[in-house]
Amino acid sequence: MIFDPKSEADFFENEYFIYWLLSPDKESSRYWENWRSMHPEQQLLMDRAVIVVKSFRLKIDKRMDKAVSEELLDRIIIHHQNHKGKEIKTDQNKSINKYVKGKDRPIWVLAAACLAVIITFIFPLVFNSSDESVKEEAVQWFTKSTAPGVKSIFYLPDGTMVKLNSSSEISFPENFSDSVRLVKLSGQGYFDVHRDENLPFIVQAEHFQVQVLGTSFDIKSYPRNEEHNVVVLTGEVAVKTEFGEYLNLLPTEMLRFNEADGKILKKNVNLEKYTGWKDGIIIFQETPYQEVFEVLSEWYGVEFYLSNEINWKGTYSGKYENESLKNILLGIAYSKNIDFKLNNKKVDIFKPK
Repeated sequence: MIFDPKSEADFFENEYFIYWLLSPDKESSRYWENWRSMHPEQQLLMDRAVIVVKSFRLKIDKRMDKAVSEELLDRIIIHHQNHKGKEIKTDQNKSINKYVKGKDRPIWVLAAACLAVIITFIFPLVFNSSDESVKEEAVQWFTKSTAPGVKSIFYLPDGTMVKLNSSSEISFPENFSDSVRLVKLSGQGYFDVHRDENLPFIVQAEHFQVQVLGTSFDIKSYPRNEEHNVVVLTGEVAVKTEFGEYLNLLPTEMLRFNEADGKILKKNVNLEKYTGWKDGIIIFQETPYQEVFEVLSEWYGVEFYLSNEINWKGTYSGKYENESLKNILLGIAYSKNIDFKLNNKKVDIFKPK
């Protein structure tokens, strides 16, 4: 839905606008700068809304840590969807729109209106989440997850296709709002985003956030791993890390983030190596054996028991497309001179007799 504000209050109800002011990044700043230049007749409304929100931001930031600010953002979205199409009431049972109607209103009136929104809705929602009057259930979130060895493909409410790798989880609302598409990912997922320039698509992962309008990309961010990455197949994405770094990625580029030392690496990569999983392709390229078995364990949902009698130094290379675990192990056994035994979800690796 095209954002067509009629008053400053409409900006206060746009969660992507609030999101930009609370947690600005290059992509959101570029979006709102472009929006402002394309709507000269509404520039004054936007500038006044920015002044009002920023006038309260300093006081809010001093009392709010990162976790609470993220909770605030979630609840702004929930509040916006709960009250979509409804009249917002103050504690005096008066409409906010009665106070904020147009360009001729003085700034102190707008400030009072914004303060009423903050006091009436935001602080109670953040610090009194147990209040029975807050009905979060009105915005239903769904969670899809995959077990080890299982992959899944499905579509989000906006038509975006998602392929979820094994041992992964994604959460998304029943319906996206009219100003932002936000999902949360734990694990690995491939996204082919339905393009909508009026609705930015944001994926919140373990240690970073990825924002796009329409493109295809892969995110790997398992909580158990120290390394997390984003790989772009088509289009362009903007990545914001938890440390405040901003990077834009183009096709064949990968961002790798190491949570142990906080280092960020950006480089060009072989797409098939990092995203082939979505097409049933496994590629090992001078991969240490321990990592090989970790990949196979996750891919096929099995547990490996490796003999201590075997020297696991060295690496393994190979490419497999929709191949059975047995055939892959036969290739490894030939190159490493080992033997194996499959027993349901258990695989023993040992020296040949």
